[in-house]
Amino acid sequence: MAVSKKQLLKQTDCQNAFCHVILPKDEVVVGRPPAGCPVSKPNTIWKLNKTLYCLHRLPLHWFNHISAALKAIGLSSCPNASCLFMAP
Repeated sequence: MAVSKKQLLKQTDCQNAFCHVILPKDEVVVGRPPAGCPVSKPNTIWKLNKTLYCLHRLPLHWFNHISAALKAIGLSSCPNASCLFMAP
């Protein structure tokens, strides 16, 4: 598509992107701290603020997060491939 419109093509790879996505406010995920954690009392449960690799909805959270950021800088998603973002 970029070649047919004579546009410059740029791409990037996000490493560890899944580790930095904040959970939506309407989704609550809890987990136990690691065994022997010095800052947690026994039988403690943590409420997580960020996603973990084991969550099934993690790719959706990441896509919603990165999609909002790309749209905020003026890019728009392609109607045929929602993971492809283009400059207007």
